[in-house]
Amino acid sequence: MFMANVIEAIWAPESDEFARHSIRAGAMSALELYDAVAGRRMEFVGYAGHHTNCNLLLTSGCSHRIRGRKLVGCSMCDYHSSNLEGWALMRALLKKDPELYARAVRTSFEAVRPDRPAPAFCEQVTGNDCLDPVEFPPQALEVLFQGDGLFAKNPRCYMFEVLASHVTKRSVAEFSRRFSRGQTLFFDFGVEATDWLRRHWINKECGDDQVASAIRVLREAGHYSVADVLIGIPGVTEEQSVRAFLDTMRLLDALGVDRVFCLPLNRKRKTLQGFLHERLGQNDRLGALGLSQGEHTGVPWLFTIVEALCRAFEELPTLRGRLKLAAIRSDQVVIENRLAYNANAACACNEQIVAAFERYQKSGEPAHIFAVREGGSDCGCREAYDRIIRKQTQAGPLAETLATLADEIAQELFPADWEALVQSFREELRLLPSEEASSSHNIQNVTAVSINSF
Repeated sequence: MFMANVIEAIWAPESDEFARHSIRAGAMSALELYDAVAGRRMEFVGYAGHHTNCNLLLTSGCSHRIRGRKLVGCSMCDYHSSNLEGWALMRALLKKDPELYARAVRTSFEAVRPDRPAPAFCEQVTGNDCLDPVEFPPQALEVLFQGDGLFAKNPRCYMFEVLASHVTKRSVAEFSRRFSRGQTLFFDFGVEATDWLRRHWINKECGDDQVASAIRVLREAGHYSVADVLIGIPGVTEEQSVRAFLDTMRLLDALGVDRVFCLPLNRKRKTLQGFLHERLGQNDRLGALGLSQGEHTGVPWLFTIVEALCRAFEELPTLRGRLKLAAIRSDQVVIENRLAYNANAACACNEQIVAAFERYQKSGEPAHIFAVREGGSDCGCREAYDRIIRKQTQAGPLAETLATLADEIAQELFPADWEALVQSFREELRLLPSEEASSSHNIQNVTAVSINSF
């Protein structure tokens, strides 16, 4: 598909580097490999006030990203480019000695949190896909969750990142048998956007049917489902991002998902949004449509995040208590990134909005977010935002916006054969469902709502 070609091209230098690391790792013995990785530190974030820790273990890496010695994966994701050598070493070690691999996974935890620490209320102990038998073979699961375990006592709940397509009755039963009946298990998977956008623009091969199956399997097993959803689709207009978010939330609400983590799109280096910023941020054609915005290219505006959340709560009030926000401050993300902001990252309106998000996080009261929308903004950021929204109306419906983006991306990445690639993408666009009729309730025409009903 078009986006797979784009991401493969963006990651081509890293693929070459990963191949070199893999060749060197393949020539090492199991003990040499273990010595090279033992004691390397996992990524760790403690979420103050949320009684939750995130422990991102050193593993053999994301099987969706690694395709042989080529790196592809999801278009909006870059949790990986800084650890190519570690992945190569761990994959070689896994192949040569699964027992030593399992021990190395555990030592990455102990290098940061030694001596079986006291747990937080909820501990996210994870890699890229905890139900992937390659990344987490039985030996790794045993040293992490059986015997002495990682903690002085069991946390009240665990959270694990998985791919929805790997959630089956068999995989969940095999994984969860290592935990006592009294422990609460959350399984977190990326839904990101609507089915077509997820498959063709985000480049995650996971359909709505697999999302529905994952939620059902987890419910029947007595566990909890957590869906990650983007607010902000790389490249498209602010309004199109809001509509994609709302369509995705409608689906998840109908399926009865237990929790939703909303992730405002942030800009990372080896991502589609990072490419748009670096290579097309000053593109004349995209600039005339408001699709490139100089330094702001590749991240949504905070005003858009507010609007998306307010509309979701208006339409789906049962989301109260189930919807959480993630990555709203830079210290909540384990890699370098640029978070959503308004016209001027230093303007006080940004902190006012983020503070409202944090009040919502603590209280679960959507009123805090509605108050920001209704209070307006007396700084220049709102005027700048309104100008961008008006300009973006010229980008046309979603299919036209995506076709325009594909034209410019292909010409930049594949100058010799860009027309053939664009034509193939237009065939993919034929599968895009008809867009909903335009609504008067959009970013340009927001009516006041009563927050008392929430």
